[in-house]
Amino acid sequence: MTDKLKNLKQEFKNYLIEKYPNVNKNTINTYIGDAFYAYRHELELGIHFFDLFKSIDAISRFKNNLREQQVNKLVKHPKNSSSAYICGLKRLYAFFNEKYNGVENFINLELQ
Repeated sequence: MTDKLKNLKQEFKNYLIEKYPNVNKNTINTYIGDAFYAYRHELELGIHFFDLFKSIDAISRFKNNLREQQVNKLVKHPKNSSSAYICGLKRLYAFFNEKYNGVENFINLELQ
């Protein structure tokens, strides 16, 4: 894992702790894992992770792709697991918008 990704995860964790002060550490860690599920499975899902955050519609369109992948992996409750991952992506989307005013600004910061 790159340092940039580690830093992103830590910033996101800090954001979640601040945003959800009454949520326990294990749940925060689950939120982080859910948000980065698509990153860990980019090749399998046929996506570029950061493209998902260009709009909330991109995340919504991705939901069917994700659910199909969960069905193909024989996940016991594919609708529930894909919904959890989509919620994680939406939290990360909100983070990019609140902290960086969008994913594009985050990406451009990385390139400097």
